[in-house]
Amino acid sequence: MYFDTKYKPTKVAMMNAYKNKEGFAGIEAEIYADNEWLRNEFAADFELLTKSQISDGVDFDGVLCLDVEGRDYYPGFQFDDAGMPFALLAQVLSHLKGRELSNWQSAFWLVSPENSLDGDLPVDLIHAGDERVIAAAESAYGMVEG
Repeated sequence: MYFDTKYKPTKVAMMNAYKNKEGFAGIEAEIYADNEWLRNEFAADFELLTKSQISDGVDFDGVLCLDVEGRDYYPGFQFDDAGMPFALLAQVLSHLKGRELSNWQSAFWLVSPENSLDGDLPVDLIHAGDERVIAAAESAYGMVEG
């Protein structure tokens, strides 16, 4: 499963935030609320692990953590068969964070076709150890909603 990253905030959401004089933070809050169904779909489609389900010795600073209804979960696609994070993951996540993508935006980016990778999914390149994903993460932008 992958996600279409071309979602645009609804005009209603933007106008409501503008009318309420909340500025960009208000628009982000409206988009976040509008995207609840997308986050729920992601949670249904991808294995999410609790901290206790993850191997001892994992550096949690180098993995993606998602807030799902107030609880922390870790997408299972980050971990190899031995339960350890894939080698390129921390570096990719660092670049995404530097591009100011939220954790949810990063999760959607990882599982969405990426033009700069010829339509491949970044997570597939991470699994394969293909370093092209690093350059793609360096140029990712925060328009992936979540």
